[in-house]
Amino acid sequence: MSSSKHLLAGLVLISAVAGLRPAAAADLAPYGNQNIQEQQVEFGTGWYIRGDLAYAREPLPQITSALIAPSEPSILDEMSAGFGMGYKFNNWFRADLVFDYRKPLQASGPNASQACPTLLNAAGTCGSYYVSAIRPWDGLANFYLDLGTWHGLTPYIGAGAGMAWAQMTNSVSGTTSANQSYQLSNSNMSYQFAWAAMAGVSYQIMPHVLLDAGYRYLSLGTFHSTSIATGGPQSQKVNAQEFRVGLRYMID
Repeated sequence: MSSSKHLLAGLVLISAVAGLRPAAAADLAPYGNQNIQEQQVEFGTGWYIRGDLAYAREPLPQITSALIAPSEPSILDEMSAGFGMGYKFNNWFRADLVFDYRKPLQASGPNASQACPTLLNAAGTCGSYYVSAIRPWDGLANFYLDLGTWHGLTPYIGAGAGMAWAQMTNSVSGTTSANQSYQLSNSNMSYQFAWAAMAGVSYQIMPHVLLDAGYRYLSLGTFHSTSIATGGPQSQKVNAQEFRVGLRYMID
């Protein structure tokens, strides 16, 4: 009789424990099987970096009309290089910020004997050799309108505005009528508003990389300095017509 009671009590205990297991498993399931998902932070699907090289036609620095040999051209063939970063808003609009390094513009030449430079404080005539140089840089914010894509080619037009700065140097060396050697020089930095207008076409040559080729008219403004010959003010307007080739890398 007692053994039957013990057997019955054991069956009841086993049933109770078995009934608790599903509940405990259900309580633990949300924690034991939870998938922790990390959110990835993207830099942006429209950002890009760019680099450009340009062949540019720029004006010869003017010292004075009397000091430039007639055989020298009035337009110089120069080079420039640019680097920048931009953002493509959609298939039509994009913008970038570009900084350009430009090869210095330089003109030089001898001059027939004339009155000695004012800064020399010497009487009589002087034989002279003059050198004038402008070392310009520029930084522009540019905005573009892409005009659609045909057979992989995307023509565009654009405009930019920003600042140009240039170091202008002038030097003169020679001898006085008394056969005394001399050399004079001056230098100053000038800042001007700059603007540009451009047109070109781009072509995707590989994933994330576009080849860009186009024309840009660039106005760097008018820079001011002091004439080494007369001691008076002088100015030089600098603009360039550029044919540019570069690469754009889209950061996705």
